Order: sequence, then structure tokens, then C-alpha cells
Amino acid sequence: MAASKRLLGVGKFWVAFWTVLLLASAYFVVESLVYVIYAASDPDVGPLSPRILSIYIHGALAIPLLFVAPLQFHPGFRKSYPQAHRWTGRVFLTTSILTAALAIVLALDYEFVGSRPALMIFGLLWIFFSACAWFCARHGDYAAHRAFMIRSVAVGFAFVWIRLLRVSQDWFFPFIEDPEMRTTVREFVCFIVPLLAVEIWLSYWPALKRAGRQRAQRHDLSQDVQML
Repeated sequence: MAASKRLLGVGKFWVAFWTVLLLASAYFVVESLVYVIYAASDPDVGPLSPRILSIYIHGALAIPLLFVAPLQFHPGFRKSYPQAHRWTGRVFLTTSILTAALAIVLALDYEFVGSRPALMIFGLLWIFFSACAWFCARHGDYAAHRAFMIRSVAVGFAFVWIRLLRVSQDWFFPFIEDPEMRTTVREFVCFIVPLLAVEIWLSYWPALKRAGRQRAQRHDLSQDVQML
């Protein structure tokens, strides 16, 4: 009963968030698969070319992340099945690091030259956040582990943000007419904005709240001193 109340009440936003995100992810996975099959049918490319094989492996490793990520942040799953939570966490972090490494490799000869730095930075950050999450869990700092997992997910789902922005780029970037420049801007925006949103949530907003509470406490204390 309590779990159903959380699902329908407090957790309603997160249920909607993960539902929309997973549906969008599934759609874009299918879209990417169609693109790869089409590219592989090109006689100049071939289904067994190194790039096509790298894309296959990259996509295959990324798919489990879609289903593991929501479980990792579900408090009921974490509390009721701690061993399963640890194993799915290992799957998430391992596949994240491997997928990010392949993203860096694929970025080296990406067709839009201006996007290569963004994709390489994105891959390096994903590896860094995933490694930090593993390190913090190993050393028992679970608050820091959770924060780095959130950062890892925010970067890891960049392939969804990129495609969502691509279908709406005429609305966001009507002033950028050059297609390559649009792609470059989109690549940077799609990992900077999610990370900025996460940092506001994890760091900036709590810091501002603490500062506000300390100011209120100092104000109350000064009023008490004046009354004495």
C-alpha cells in the first residue's frame, strides 16, 4: 500500500520522467539500428567494416543501460534487493565505460569535424564519472557514489538528448543555417546542458539553500541578542 502511494504520489514525476525517457530511448535505438543496417548495405562500406562493427558493439552495450539505469535509482529495489542492486550497478558501470571508450573511437573519424571534440569530451567525462562512482562505492561513500551515478546517467543518455534536439533544432537554432555548425552546436549543448542541470540540482541549489538557512539563523540570533 505504501509503495503504491509513493508510485502514485511522491514518485509521480519520476515515473513520468523515466517512462518518457525510456520510450524516447527505444525509439531512437530502433532509428539508429535502421541507419546502421542502411549504411551496412552500402557496397563501399560493407557490413563488416571496422566502423560498422564498432557501431554495432557500441549500440549493443548501450541498450542494457536503458533498463538498468531506472533500477539503480529505485529506492525500493535498492533496499529490498541490495545484492541485485550491486550487480546491476557493476553492469551499468562496466558497459558505460566500454560504450564511452567506443564513442571516443567513433569520434576520431566522425563526418562533422567540428563535433569531434564534443564527442571526445563527452566520452572522457562518461568514463570519469563512471570510474568515480565505482571508486566511491568501493570506499563506502554512497552519497558521492549516487551523485557520480547521476552524472554518469546524464552524460550517458546524451544520445537521446542529441536526437530530441535534432528533431526540434529548427525551433531552437533558426539563426544557424549551416548544417555542420548546427550539428556541432547540438553536440556540445546536449552534454553541457544536462550536466549543468544535474550540477544545479546536486551542488548549486543545496549550497544556496544552506547559505539561506545560515543567514536566517544569524538573523534570528542577532534578534535574540538585541532582546537581551
